[in-house]
Amino acid sequence: ENSLIALQNLQQYEKDLIEIETKIIHIEININISNYSYLLNQLAQLNGDLDKIQFEKIDSIITANLLTGKYRIKKIRKHLNSKCEIIRQKILDIHTLLIPTVSLK
Repeated sequence: ENSLIALQNLQQYEKDLIEIETKIIHIEININISNYSYLLNQLAQLNGDLDKIQFEKIDSIITANLLTGKYRIKKIRKHLNSKCEIIRQKILDIHTLLIPTVSLK
């Protein structure tokens, strides 16, 4: 059924977001010992990955044609979109922190 497929897809997208969060934590841990330009490139890649997950995957889940689980799937979609915005802000915060450092080198 379409509802089950949508739910499984959303569960996978949540795992994808957790993977991005893990990579961001790794960047934060290495912020004082790594090459800042490299970290900025990593952040740009993560931001691109995040955009793809949110705009091409999460937003592609259409609930109008679902017969069951519509409310639950809408709620999960909304949660994942909120999570994307939190992650995007974290990426921006780290980027803002790194930019002056790169400019000084």
